[in-house]
Order: sequence, then structure tokens, then C-alpha cells
Amino acid sequence: MCGIFGILHNDRAANVDPNRLWAMGQVQRHRGPDAEGYIVDGNVGLGHKRLSIIDLSERGRQPLGNEDGTMWLTCNGEIYNYIELRQELRSAGHVFHSDSDSEVILHLYEEEGIDCIRRLNGMFAFALWDGRNRSLLLARDPIGIKPLYYQWDSESLRFASEAKALVAANGRQAEINPTALADYLTFQFVLGSDTLFAGIHRLMPGELAVVREGSAPAVEQYWRPAFDKAQEHDESGSGERLYSLMEDAVRLQLRS
Repeated sequence: MCGIFGILHNDRAANVDPNRLWAMGQVQRHRGPDAEGYIVDGNVGLGHKRLSIIDLSERGRQPLGNEDGTMWLTCNGEIYNYIELRQELRSAGHVFHSDSDSEVILHLYEEEGIDCIRRLNGMFAFALWDGRNRSLLLARDPIGIKPLYYQWDSESLRFASEAKALVAANGRQAEINPTALADYLTFQFVLGSDTLFAGIHRLMPGELAVVREGSAPAVEQYWRPAFDKAQEHDESGSGERLYSLMEDAVRLQLRS
């Protein structure tokens, strides 16, 4: 399952407190019992609680860095087409330090920037720190299988797999979002990106957010379902197409 979390202070001179980062991880320790990792670089800190699935060695421990240490990734989930992507990226000259499926995200981002997300086949929520342009990329898979929560104020941007980790990072009592509470009591569901906690939002399925120091998260939808009729099939052809898609999906997911 894994748990991801992190802090980006708006002020570059403000260093991340490792104790706060550690507290965010402790409330999510049930998500990753196998290992934990932290990276703090001035005003940015990333953390990871690991449930080991692919590459059980220490090389697969997160956060993962790229070749020159200018980028760091913490990811929850699985990239099903990582073998094909890794072969492509190695051919382009990228050097991999692990057999982890998550590492392909780092190198694919180096090649294609945020458009790399459209190449990923998987279930994921991740945060990628780009030290070259001082930006943090948050992303959630198209269907929203993996959760990702964030909170932004005048001090910092905080993110985590669970909302309670953001409460732990604040070090103060959580406040109820009355609008979200009314939604829940009416529909048994909280609408949109709101949560029951005031000031805490969730990244929606198929969304990404780019965060730069001192700026609010720039959220955009990178994927939405298409309902066009670009491909016409009769009943037999539709059945064959559906079977082919399901067979391919199962084949890829059995890699883990």
C-alpha cells in the first residue's frame, strides 16, 4: 500500500523540521511496515513508508533520486508498464539504480516533464521534487485508486496519503469543514475536493498539481474519460475488443 508525505515551505530560508516529517510518517506506519525513508533539503522534505512489492532490496527504498540528485520521488502504487518504459529510457541513456517500477517516473519526467504522467499505466499517487526549477509535482492516477491529500497556507504546502498526517504536521487541533459535514450528512459523501477537515483538500482522480515556493498549487485535470464513437464495432467485435483489453490488463498487473 505504502504511505507518502512531505512539506514544502514557501520561504526558501525556512528549513523543514525533521521531527514534523517523522510525525507525518508515524501516523501512516500501518501503510508501510517494511521500511521508511526521509530526505530533507532545506525548505523541502519528502518521506515514504514502504510496503515492498517490486525490488525488495534496499535499492528500492524511497524517496528515490535521479542520477545527479537534482530530483526526488516518493510514490504509492504500481506502474504496470514499467518494464517497457525502462527499456525505452535505458536506450535513451538513463541509468537506473534499482529494479523498482517507481524509478521510471523520475527518468520519464526528465525526458518529458509533466506530460510523462500520460505515459503511465498504473495506480499511483506520487510527489516529485524538481530541484532544478524548485517545483513540486503532485499527481494521482486517472481513476483515483490511490489517495492524495494536501494543505496549503501562507507557511507551506503539505501533502500525504492520509489527511490525519497533515493534522500531525500542523501540530494543532483539526477543525471541521461545516460545508463538507453538511454534504456528508446529506449524501453520505463529501463533494468535490473538500474533506471533513477545514483547509485540507484531496487531489481528484486524473488531476495533477504543480507547486512552486510561495505560490498556491496550480491544479489541472490531465485525464478524463472519453465517450466518443471513434471506433465502431458490432457485438462480436466489441466482445473481442473487451476480452483483449481485459487480458492485457491482467497480464500487466500479474507482474507484481
